[in-house]
Amino acid sequence: MVSSTRILTDEMREQLQQLCKTPIQVLGATTPLPIRNAYKTPQTLGPDRLAAAVAGWGLANAAAASEQNKTSAVVLENDCGRFAKPLQSFSETAGHKTDHADGHGALVIDVGTAVTYDVVTPDGVYIGGNISPGVYLRLKSLNDYTDKLPLVDVSRDDIQAHLDADGLGDTTETAIAHGVMDGLLHEINGFISKMVLKYPNFCVFLTGGGAKYFVKRLKNCNFASDLIVLQGLDLLLTYQKSIEHEQK
Repeated sequence: MVSSTRILTDEMREQLQQLCKTPIQVLGATTPLPIRNAYKTPQTLGPDRLAAAVAGWGLANAAAASEQNKTSAVVLENDCGRFAKPLQSFSETAGHKTDHADGHGALVIDVGTAVTYDVVTPDGVYIGGNISPGVYLRLKSLNDYTDKLPLVDVSRDDIQAHLDADGLGDTTETAIAHGVMDGLLHEINGFISKMVLKYPNFCVFLTGGGAKYFVKRLKNCNFASDLIVLQGLDLLLTYQKSIEHEQK
């Protein structure tokens, strides 16, 4: 299954099929889902956002099922803490839509070129989310739309050390770094707090290339991984297989 904002040409699809030795499916608005998509413009919803939302909801409820059923689980260690993904209940979650309101909701935060926030309610309804500028866009806009502010590389060791000190900028570069990074940190924490208040049974997932800058600084985070989108695609394929099996 392919998650891409680019349109696959016939040539690209043929090359992928030869490489994978299997028919290629493209995730889109008509793809069968184990959750209900309540987005008002599903055709404009980025496939990565949709796959990540499916993965977050599936992982959250698989962990909940593990706690209830005492099933065996694989515990994933990460900077956000411990998160259990039971193999059996994860597969069961993929195969059946839930209609129970006592499940776990999911918030997936993807810190990339843009920062996307995607929310699935405990009863398995994708209700949308937010999109805001990512780290580089914020830094680049300050450089592009002002006369003298430099483009700051926040990955530099000296900048990271300054950010870890949790203080104030004492140079123009560190002031920009703190303004952008601390501002985004407060944005993320604020959105998490808002969702946790609304949905007590709520799991937070962090992913994306910029997640490494925030994973240790967030107040509430259950799981951080670069593989959320891929896990969502795997879950979608498992769900489709379950549908095909039921139709036979």
